[in-house]
Amino acid sequence: MATSEKSTEHVRGVAGPAAGPAQAGQVRRGVIGPAPRPKAGIMQQSIAFTEVHTSAPKKVPSTNKKDPDAADTVAVANCRRGELPPKGWSSKWNEATRLEGLKAAIETAQMHVVYAMRPQSEVFQDSVGAPVLDQENLDKLLRLHVSGKSKVPKQRCQEAVDWLLSVGASLEGLASDEDFATRAAAAATLASAGQGGERAIPLLKSQDWRCRATAAEALEKIGRPASQHSEAVAALLGDPEAVVRMAAAAALPKLGHEAIPFVAPFLSSDKARSREAAAGVLAQFGAAAAPHAGALAELLEDSDWQVPTAASNALKKIGPAAAPFCAEVLGRCDPAARTNIVQALTRMGGREVACAVGPLLASQEPGVRRHVVDCLGALELAAVEGQLETVKRLAAEDPDKDVKKHAREALWRLGVRGLVPEDLGSGDALPEGIARAAAGEGSSRAQDTGGDGKGKGKGKGKVGRKGKDKDREKERGQRSDRGCDDRRQRSRNRSRSRSRHHRR
Repeated sequence: MATSEKSTEHVRGVAGPAAGPAQAGQVRRGVIGPAPRPKAGIMQQSIAFTEVHTSAPKKVPSTNKKDPDAADTVAVANCRRGELPPKGWSSKWNEATRLEGLKAAIETAQMHVVYAMRPQSEVFQDSVGAPVLDQENLDKLLRLHVSGKSKVPKQRCQEAVDWLLSVGASLEGLASDEDFATRAAAAATLASAGQGGERAIPLLKSQDWRCRATAAEALEKIGRPASQHSEAVAALLGDPEAVVRMAAAAALPKLGHEAIPFVAPFLSSDKARSREAAAGVLAQFGAAAAPHAGALAELLEDSDWQVPTAASNALKKIGPAAAPFCAEVLGRCDPAARTNIVQALTRMGGREVACAVGPLLASQEPGVRRHVVDCLGALELAAVEGQLETVKRLAAEDPDKDVKKHAREALWRLGVRGLVPEDLGSGDALPEGIARAAAGEGSSRAQDTGGDGKGKGKGKGKVGRKGKDKDREKERGQRSDRGCDDRRQRSRNRSRSRSRHHRR
């Protein structure tokens, strides 16, 4: 029963002294009504007053009757606090109370209450009338605990997550969430769920690219125990989404060498990004990917500029074992791809590279010879000892001027100087007159130095050098004198300008 509002009534009157002797000293209420003005002489005996009467609240019938199908809020609150259901709860509580009580216990991870209301045994579940949560509620409660918003201890939270997954909660909604932190939490949950990543395998084929990437991240966290799923992860290298390819490329090396056979077929994919991703994965395996060095060397002449870069990195990680394959491609590839191959060979380094490219110094293609001498010039001198004489011969006798020029530069970088005479001009054939003059100067120089041009005559070579030294000293002194004269002249000019200024 509800009550109406209280009503208030104000009454004013005059209180005077009592009439009888028995009531002397007591004040009694006079006339009920408006209090008149006090008369003169009775001011001391009468008091004006105002009485306030409050009527008792009236009870009115309630129109809101309790719904018999509504949940008992007290019972739900007890479940939330962790109190076990009372004896006979399955018959005392209605369906809504049982359902809300179970949800409240899961929200606060009160698992002893959860197991009491929903036992593991199906027989006991039927006997107590255990509540059943639908898929929407299961996914909502799982999101609450995985995202860390439940504010319960971590151990209890993990126990609640395991229970939700065991009764059918799905991680696909979390794995495809737009929030990165939620997806990362879903990947960690998948990795900690055990079973060698079995829960993540169905998500690898999801329609949502975020879900596929999250499943690959979960398998990366698991590592070698999930190596049996290498083929499913390698299939993501052909995914159209870059994030998914990156996640797969990061996960495959963690799964172990068992993944290499599943990665190699993507080196010949018709998608440039898939070829690049496969080369990047094999680079992380290092020398273990040597059986596929030939396929990687073929990518050095790929038309997409990012693919040769990834292949070069992979070949460098494989090491000298890949040098013969690169040399073979260098001898037959297009001119535009030779620079990439030389860079890959240079990054490998070592005697094996020099031995692999050495036979190409006799190639009929001038461009091949030029790139080979560039490669040898970038190596250490000890590594190219077997090819050094051939490089000297090319520097002196090769019919192509570019090959001669690059061979001389290679010898210079190797520290081999003075063994090859300087070439006149740019390497082209000299005009007839200049050639005769150069030949005559060479013969006269040979006579001055004793006939052999090497300065081994009877002291004539030394005398000639001394004369040249004197000429150089004389020229140097003349330049010094000219410099002194110039300084003196500048000093005179400054003095004259000052004197003119003072005159003004």
